Amino acid sequence: MGEVGRALELYRKAMAHGLLTPWCKEPGVLDLHGHTVQVALTAARAVLADLLARPDGRYCHDPAHDLILITGRGSRSEASEQQLLPALAAFLKEELQPPMEFLPHSSNPGRWIIPGSCLTRWAEAQRNNA
Repeated sequence: MGEVGRALELYRKAMAHGLLTPWCKEPGVLDLHGHTVQVALTAARAVLADLLARPDGRYCHDPAHDLILITGRGSRSEASEQQLLPALAAFLKEELQPPMEFLPHSSNPGRWIIPGSCLTRWAEAQRNNA
Protein backbone atom coordinates (compact mmCIF):
# COMPACT_ATOMS: atom_id res chain seq x y z
CA MET A 1 0.00 0.00 0.00
CA GLY A 2 1.41 3.38 -0.99
CA GLU A 3 1.38 6.62 0.98
CA VAL A 4 -1.95 7.74 -0.51
CA GLY A 5 -3.58 4.42 0.33
CA ARG A 6 -2.22 4.50 3.88
CA ALA A 7 -3.40 8.10 4.33
CA LEU A 8 -6.90 7.12 3.14
CA GLU A 9 -6.95 4.17 5.53
CA LEU A 10 -5.99 6.36 8.51
CA TYR A 11 -8.43 9.07 7.47
CA ARG A 12 -11.28 6.56 7.27
CA LYS A 13 -10.40 5.17 10.71
CA ALA A 14 -10.54 8.69 12.16
CA MET A 15 -13.92 9.21 10.47
CA ALA A 16 -15.24 5.89 11.81
CA HIS A 17 -14.27 6.93 15.34
CA GLY A 18 -15.95 10.32 14.96
CA LEU A 19 -12.66 12.21 15.22
CA LEU A 20 -13.20 14.11 11.98
CA THR A 21 -15.50 14.48 9.04
CA PRO A 22 -14.97 16.17 5.72
CA TRP A 23 -18.56 17.39 5.60
CA CYS A 24 -19.98 20.68 6.72
CA LYS A 25 -23.48 20.75 8.21
CA GLU A 26 -24.81 21.77 4.78
CA PRO A 27 -25.35 18.78 2.44
CA GLY A 28 -22.83 18.65 -0.39
CA VAL A 29 -20.36 21.02 1.28
CA LEU A 30 -16.86 19.68 1.88
CA ASP A 31 -15.05 21.69 4.57
CA LEU A 32 -11.30 21.62 3.95
CA HIS A 33 -10.69 24.89 5.77
CA GLY A 34 -8.24 24.58 8.64
CA HIS A 35 -6.75 21.28 7.45
CA THR A 36 -3.18 20.87 6.33
CA VAL A 37 -2.78 20.49 2.58
CA GLN A 38 -2.17 16.74 2.83
CA VAL A 39 -5.17 16.09 5.10
CA ALA A 40 -7.40 18.20 2.84
CA LEU A 41 -6.27 16.27 -0.26
CA THR A 42 -6.86 12.99 1.57
CA ALA A 43 -10.37 14.17 2.48
CA ALA A 44 -11.04 15.06 -1.16
CA ARG A 45 -9.78 11.63 -2.28
CA ALA A 46 -12.02 9.92 0.31
CA VAL A 47 -15.08 11.87 -0.83
CA LEU A 48 -14.45 11.03 -4.49
CA ALA A 49 -13.82 7.35 -3.68
CA ASP A 50 -17.09 7.23 -1.72
CA LEU A 51 -18.89 8.97 -4.58
CA LEU A 52 -17.94 5.98 -6.74
CA ALA A 53 -18.25 3.13 -4.22
CA ARG A 54 -21.38 4.39 -2.39
CA PRO A 55 -20.53 2.58 0.88
CA ASP A 56 -23.29 1.97 3.41
CA GLY A 57 -23.19 3.81 6.68
CA ARG A 58 -21.80 7.18 5.60
CA TYR A 59 -22.87 10.13 3.53
CA CYS A 60 -21.90 9.88 -0.14
CA HIS A 61 -22.21 12.89 -2.38
CA ASP A 62 -24.52 12.56 -5.38
CA PRO A 63 -22.47 13.43 -8.49
CA ALA A 64 -25.52 14.93 -10.15
CA HIS A 65 -25.25 17.86 -7.73
CA ASP A 66 -22.55 20.49 -7.39
CA LEU A 67 -19.92 19.85 -4.72
CA ILE A 68 -18.93 22.92 -2.71
CA LEU A 69 -15.38 23.04 -1.35
CA ILE A 70 -14.59 25.35 1.55
CA THR A 71 -10.91 26.25 1.37
CA GLY A 72 -10.86 29.52 3.24
CA ARG A 73 -9.00 32.50 1.88
CA GLY A 74 -5.54 31.61 3.18
CA SER A 75 -5.43 34.50 5.63
CA ARG A 76 -3.92 32.27 8.33
CA SER A 77 -1.22 30.82 6.06
CA GLU A 78 2.36 32.06 6.17
CA ALA A 79 2.55 35.55 4.68
CA SER A 80 -1.19 35.17 3.95
CA GLU A 81 -0.36 32.96 0.97
CA GLN A 82 -3.06 30.48 0.07
CA GLN A 83 -1.50 27.00 0.14
CA LEU A 84 -4.52 24.75 -0.11
CA LEU A 85 -6.03 26.20 -3.27
CA PRO A 86 -3.00 25.62 -5.57
CA ALA A 87 -2.59 22.07 -4.24
CA LEU A 88 -6.28 21.34 -4.70
CA ALA A 89 -6.21 22.79 -8.23
CA ALA A 90 -3.24 20.57 -9.13
CA PHE A 91 -4.97 17.50 -7.71
CA LEU A 92 -8.25 18.14 -9.54
CA LYS A 93 -6.73 19.17 -12.85
CA GLU A 94 -3.57 17.05 -13.05
CA GLU A 95 -4.14 13.88 -11.03
CA LEU A 96 -7.72 13.11 -12.02
CA GLN A 97 -8.81 11.83 -15.41
CA PRO A 98 -10.72 13.44 -16.88
CA PRO A 99 -9.55 16.60 -15.11
CA MET A 100 -12.10 18.29 -12.89
CA GLU A 101 -12.97 21.90 -13.30
CA PHE A 102 -13.75 23.96 -10.27
CA LEU A 103 -15.10 27.45 -10.18
CA PRO A 104 -15.02 30.24 -7.63
CA HIS A 105 -18.21 30.69 -5.65
CA SER A 106 -19.97 33.86 -6.78
CA SER A 107 -20.39 35.36 -3.32
CA ASN A 108 -17.76 33.72 -1.11
CA PRO A 109 -14.03 33.81 -2.02
CA GLY A 110 -13.31 30.97 0.41
CA ARG A 111 -15.61 28.55 -1.44
CA TRP A 112 -15.21 26.75 -4.75
CA ILE A 113 -17.66 24.69 -6.79
CA ILE A 114 -17.13 21.46 -8.70
CA PRO A 115 -20.14 21.37 -11.04
CA GLY A 116 -22.33 18.27 -10.91
CA SER A 117 -21.86 17.82 -14.65
CA CYS A 118 -18.11 17.57 -14.11
CA LEU A 119 -18.52 15.10 -11.23
CA THR A 120 -20.89 12.98 -13.32
CA ARG A 121 -18.48 12.93 -16.28
CA TRP A 122 -15.59 11.95 -14.00
CA ALA A 123 -17.62 9.21 -12.24
CA GLU A 124 -18.75 7.74 -15.57
CA ALA A 125 -15.17 7.70 -16.84
CA GLN A 126 -14.01 5.88 -13.70
CA ARG A 127 -16.73 3.26 -14.05
CA ASN A 128 -15.92 2.77 -17.75
CA ASN A 129 -12.23 2.31 -16.96
CA ALA A 130 -12.83 -0.16 -14.12
